[in-house]
Amino acid sequence: MATHKPTTDPRQLWTFLGLLALVAGIFGYAVLPYLDPARGPSAGTVAPDFSLSLISKDGEAGRVQLSDYRGHPVVLDFWASWCGPCRAQAPIIDRVSKQMESAGVRTIGVNTGDQLEPARAFIESAQLTYPSVFDTTGEVARAFGANQLPTLVLIDAEGNIVSVESRIISESELTAELQKLLGAS
Repeated sequence: MATHKPTTDPRQLWTFLGLLALVAGIFGYAVLPYLDPARGPSAGTVAPDFSLSLISKDGEAGRVQLSDYRGHPVVLDFWASWCGPCRAQAPIIDRVSKQMESAGVRTIGVNTGDQLEPARAFIESAQLTYPSVFDTTGEVARAFGANQLPTLVLIDAEGNIVSVESRIISESELTAELQKLLGAS
């Protein structure tokens, strides 16, 4: 029986370490991003359903369930009252929401990482007309990968995610994306 003798050649050690680093790099680049729990669903996947309490001026109770909007393209606007870019984007979303409502587009604001009273005050001061819901635990934001604010999610009439954008989107860009979405359905 042959015995295995340990080597003392440093080139073999460096070759082994190089291969190990290469395998670790490939794993980190190709596999780990898909294992990230904060990573939300990507375009082409079914949007996770949710049911959240409506934020209303008078404190009237109500809930919004995403699946109730099936058959309509949906814009989800993840925002918080303390988020400057969210405050800048809200009037844009509101104008586009009003313009596209007659074409069947529905818009839902999802307030996350916030307190109810500042959220309610912002909706009133900005005179937002689309409904907003309160994501108290941040669970819905995590489900959609909205770990940066603002995040805008476009969902087609069948309930599939079309795009997820974590940035301010211009009025013309959002209108064009929604028109393209309406043309595809």
